[in-house]
Amino acid sequence: MKKTRKLYRFTAIILVMFAVSMLLFFTVTPSFHGVILEVQHHDQKEKPPSLWVMEISPDEIKNKTESEGYIFSIPSYTPNKVMKELTAGQQVKIYFNGQVTASAPGHGEAYWVTIVDK
Repeated sequence: MKKTRKLYRFTAIILVMFAVSMLLFFTVTPSFHGVILEVQHHDQKEKPPSLWVMEISPDEIKNKTESEGYIFSIPSYTPNKVMKELTAGQQVKIYFNGQVTASAPGHGEAYWVTIVDK
C-alpha cells in the first residue's frame, strides 16, 4: 500500500514538473508570428527543411522579394504530419533561439512551429 502511494506521488510530481517545463518553454522562448511565403523541403541528411516567413498579413504576400523576411531551419524532430501541413500563405508561430543573422533574408533556427490558422 505504501509503495503504491509513493509511486503515485512520484508519478504526479514528474507530470507536474513536465507540465511546468512545457509552460515555461512556450512562454519564455522567443517567438516569431508571420506568414509562410515558401516551404523548402530538403533532404534531412544534407540540409534540414526550412520556412521562408514574413511578418505580414496573408493578403500582402504578392510581390515580395527573397531579400525580405526570415528563413528558419526546421528541426529534425518536427513530425512529418506537421511538415506536410505547412504551405505558403499559412499563418504560423515559430519558437526559435532568439538569434537571427543580419543577412537578407535573416536566418534562424526554429525549435518548434505551430500553425495558427488551418
